[in-house]
Amino acid sequence: MALIAILAIGCKGGESTMSTSGGGAASPDATYTLKFAPKEGEKRSYEMTMVGGPVDIKLGMNMECTKVDGDKATMVSTYDNVDMKIQGKPAPAQATEMLKSMKVTQTMDSTGKTIDTKVEGGMGGNEGAPEMNGMALPAKPVKIGDTWDGETKVSGQTVKAHYKLTAVDGNIATLEVTMDGLPGGATLDGPMISKIDLNNGMTESMDMKMKEKSPDGKENVMAISMKKK
Repeated sequence: MALIAILAIGCKGGESTMSTSGGGAASPDATYTLKFAPKEGEKRSYEMTMVGGPVDIKLGMNMECTKVDGDKATMVSTYDNVDMKIQGKPAPAQATEMLKSMKVTQTMDSTGKTIDTKVEGGMGGNEGAPEMNGMALPAKPVKIGDTWDGETKVSGQTVKAHYKLTAVDGNIATLEVTMDGLPGGATLDGPMISKIDLNNGMTESMDMKMKEKSPDGKENVMAISMKKK
């Protein structure tokens, strides 16, 4: 379940306060107010993968905004096309069926904070839920090159996160994210790169590499990605 918790870090977005001419790269002086603001009925489907560790996973994630109430949005996530291998061998059917049976409903505000989580299916209980509260969005407008700090949760553990807006091309903003204190002594191998659609506050893609030691002391480098279908 840690896979989904980490992959979902990128599932936040922003809304631009300025547009760019011709859909090209933004002016370095342009400012952007990043906020999570999907519209009711907004849907996204993603292909998510994690390879390089003892467990390799590929699955589909389907997200829908089912309700908007003021600055709060209700997001429902389901999973399909699960392909999981453990030490190179197919995982037990029970493990893949658990993921496919899971339905996660979360209420989030415009800052990216999760207010409420409900999990149906899967392992039951919120401990099996994706960590959708994965972005501490800036309190004020930012320009390209600006940085800010915040806290997020990964697998139920609070970690410090550091953000930088590195580019805006048309309606796509690129963020670099680094984190301190990941669970299990894991570390990022370079920054996480998250690309966000400024029109609807949804993620276009996310890529990261994470280093983690196995019980036998061997260091694994896992490549984790989420891309819009």
